Amino acid sequence: MVFSTRKRLNQVQSFVLKFVNNQTEPLADLDLQRRSESRVRINTVVLLIPYQDHRPQIAKMFPGLTKDWSTTGLSVVLSEPRGVDDVIVGVRFEGEIHYILSRAVHLSPIGPGFYHLGLRFCEKLHPGDFPELANLVF
Repeated sequence: MVFSTRKRLNQVQSFVLKFVNNQTEPLADLDLQRRSESRVRINTVVLLIPYQDHRPQIAKMFPGLTKDWSTTGLSVVLSEPRGVDDVIVGVRFEGEIHYILSRAVHLSPIGPGFYHLGLRFCEKLHPGDFPELANLVF
């Protein structure tokens, strides 16, 4: 079970490193072995889809704006509080939408009407596993 979990996290980390490296200057000091990771500021719109009972809740999806990324998670700015435990993050990259299942770590107010949602990555999802994801556009 631990091997399977590590493999899924490696898939997420591989995708996120490719995404981050494509959006910023080379990150020579980003080391996957460090326990405490640096975050990189990347502001991009993402689609957030609540995930309950092992299914995406398409009717409850909402947009967010990323604040920063690491290989283990990201933070998103929201215009209203959204209480989610598990959420699928949809991010556009190289002409496709990639989906990452994530777990909420915190939801904190950050100013007049805005909230900061911290997410920890769990695994990369494939649209073929959830046909309803294949038709999403943003």
